[in-house]
Amino acid sequence: MKLLVFSESDRAGVNIANALINIYGFKKSEVTYQDKPVYKLDIENETVLLVSIIEDVVDAQYVEQNFKPSLVVFLSRHVSLSGTATLSVHVPGNLGPETYGGLPYKLSIAPANAMKAALIEMNKLVEERGLKFKVSYEATHHGPSLDVPSMFLEIGSAQRDWENFEAGEVVASAAMAAIRCTLRFPAVLAVGGPHYNPKFTNVGLWKDLAPAHIVSKYALENFKNVRLLKTCVERTLEKVQSALIDWKGIPGGIRMEVVSHLRNIGLDIIRV
Repeated sequence: MKLLVFSESDRAGVNIANALINIYGFKKSEVTYQDKPVYKLDIENETVLLVSIIEDVVDAQYVEQNFKPSLVVFLSRHVSLSGTATLSVHVPGNLGPETYGGLPYKLSIAPANAMKAALIEMNKLVEERGLKFKVSYEATHHGPSLDVPSMFLEIGSAQRDWENFEAGEVVASAAMAAIRCTLRFPAVLAVGGPHYNPKFTNVGLWKDLAPAHIVSKYALENFKNVRLLKTCVERTLEKVQSALIDWKGIPGGIRMEVVSHLRNIGLDIIRV
């Protein structure tokens, strides 16, 4: 069973959920959750549930215990200081002690190929429709910290974007691409650079590699030690054999320590 989750207080999440219901035929089931109907769709011998929750999706730490899914796709708004209209995908989880939902130093499991499928679908539809949205991976951040493959699909960055009907349709299609994903590209750990790294996004879109956890320059600077990079590898659904390095996007003072550690845990280094 695969699970799509949105918050009833999140306008972007509601927008995406409405598109899923209207376009893909999710139907109310007899089951309720938090006194709200659970929507259901059976596709290709797979049951997909669409569930609303009361709280923000970053606080849905409990959701895996209640549903036991093989994949969770969170449908959410995105906020940024720049206000740039953006459709994004990322893994949830906290690389440090600071938390915004989830647990300190705990990452969800990264479904690299499902995220790649969603990114490609968003980019394709944005180009076909001529929408003025940027498409991007984001670095791993915020909760929840789940022990099942989990990903966020987001519409940002302002209310006008959250409620954009076409953006909701595009992200709904991306969610279904993730659910139906049959890609089998090699998963890579991506390290360095900004929170929205265009180099890693281009790899996801155009190369035969699937970025999994993305560790930004900011997160590297705030690591207690680089050993958490091994955790990123272990917390990926697919086997990770390589690390994608934004060379200039790693602080010079720790660059060689990072690269040495990645090699010591058996990863090949790919520079972008």
